[in-house]
Amino acid sequence: MFFNPTLNITILNNWNLGQGNWSATADSGSAQALAASAGLAASGLAGWVLPTGNGNLAAGAQNQYLSIWNDVGASFAGLNGQFDGVQSEFYWSDTEDLPNPFSMWYFNPSSGYLGSAFLYYGWHAVAVRPGDVAPIPEPQTYAMLLAGLGALMVAVRRRPR
Repeated sequence: MFFNPTLNITILNNWNLGQGNWSATADSGSAQALAASAGLAASGLAGWVLPTGNGNLAAGAQNQYLSIWNDVGASFAGLNGQFDGVQSEFYWSDTEDLPNPFSMWYFNPSSGYLGSAFLYYGWHAVAVRPGDVAPIPEPQTYAMLLAGLGALMVAVRRRPR
């Protein structure tokens, strides 16, 4: 996971969550459902959503995709260098394209372009969550910590007094 302090969001490192249509109710198999379940599985926390994106707005909270794109050097190679599994096809945004009914904004990671399309397409999902999500240590980390403490205790006991 990657924390973006400017946007105050955590971005899931895996950008290959699968493909789904856009759904206002986050139906099973939708891009929103993919983002929510992948984020929950990776962090144990709920509240994961699709990033915002709107081709009419500058980078910032209402256009997180453009901010992420700019932060990695405005290139597909930069996205691939920062995140795993970035696909060259389109990613859904969580932003409705007003006033076009049944249209949502999408992000093209190959070019940084934000466009609008009907919500029925099956495009990719990536997950973001407000705030900093501290990574959960793996069991190996705890094992190394305990081994280190044990070695320290042995060294302290053997030290001459």
